Amino acid sequence: MSSPKEEATKIVNALYEELGCRDENWLQGRFVPGQEAVEWMEEHGYPSVNQVEWPGFYLKHLVQHVATTKYPERFEELNVGRQYLVKGNYLWDTRFFTEGNNPYIILNDINVLDDRLEEYGGFGLLLAESITEYDDDFSFHKWRLEQKGGPSEYELKRREEGVPARRLKAAFMVIDIFAFYFTKEQFEQGLEEGWITDDQFQSNWRNQDDTPRNPKYLLYLNGVPPECRLLVRNYNSDPKEFEDIYGAPALGRF
Repeated sequence: MSSPKEEATKIVNALYEELGCRDENWLQGRFVPGQEAVEWMEEHGYPSVNQVEWPGFYLKHLVQHVATTKYPERFEELNVGRQYLVKGNYLWDTRFFTEGNNPYIILNDINVLDDRLEEYGGFGLLLAESITEYDDDFSFHKWRLEQKGGPSEYELKRREEGVPARRLKAAFMVIDIFAFYFTKEQFEQGLEEGWITDDQFQSNWRNQDDTPRNPKYLLYLNGVPPECRLLVRNYNSDPKEFEDIYGAPALGRF
């Protein structure tokens, strides 16, 4: 049976063919425009076309697509509510985060992740560090409203309450992808040591449809022990700078 690192390598290399740098001199990165991503999700029948945080959902669905298309005998899609995962010998979740942002990553709902850990004995995490461009002229916002036939009831309610429209991400570029794997025992160790927390984060927030959000686990990256860190793959970073940090121009350890 393959190891978590072997599965992670197959997935991140397959995704690189879609989102990695096309320029042999590494002068031009691969940005994904929001309209292109939303239209791709719609074309392929994925359910997240109206999500405000579209980059994260697009990445989840793209990972599902490339993994199951390139390795149909090895991987399958696993959808649990709004959790869009890849299942091989191990379970994989994809997360989007912005370069230089918070020291923690928001994981799945506490009850959902507890169920997955109990059922599968662990889970893998593919973390896409990215640069974003914002919709400062509201052109993407206007296109999205036209595309979905106008504002939702929740958006209209927020307008009435005087809440300004959210500043949308208009495009993103993946810089690096980090792969982790946590057994159930390692996850419990993280809770004991404090690099994973279950302090009811987001329990008083609301979803896009105005329903209450379920509390989520937080993962503090600096605390993750070496045995849970599998690899890092360069997508659009300068290869010399990447090698200086991770020991190789394309695929390294962190």
